[in-house]
Amino acid sequence: MADEKVVKVEGVVKSIVPPSAPGRPLKITIETSEGEKDVAVWDDVKCDARVGDGVQISGVEKEYGGKKYISVGRGGRIEVIPAPPSAQTEKPAVDKDRVIARESLISSLCTLYSGASVDLDVEEIVRRAKRLEQYVYHGT
Repeated sequence: MADEKVVKVEGVVKSIVPPSAPGRPLKITIETSEGEKDVAVWDDVKCDARVGDGVQISGVEKEYGGKKYISVGRGGRIEVIPAPPSAQTEKPAVDKDRVIARESLISSLCTLYSGASVDLDVEEIVRRAKRLEQYVYHGT
């Protein structure tokens, strides 16, 4: 394994992908002055960042599959800071068809599971919908 070093970076959140399964990290892509950087945020770190937010990240630079990323776990942190003026004027693109399809999927799952003999709460239904959405849109 390559040497790992502690890094601090500032940038603007470009994308957030929820964990693919329990125990997996939240994946964030940020735009920095040096280009895009991938960030893995583990369960023990609070992350209130949203797409378009400025962030200051402290974590460990790691490498997986020949690609570098920043791992934010115990001892690391993500702090929301003011985004640069150029980032504040940009609005993230919204795919309305995808939003409608996702809401329809969640509604269908709520209807399906509400009659099931298994007791599922709304959070579990939404979690399952997100996993299904990940599979449908990304094949993972």
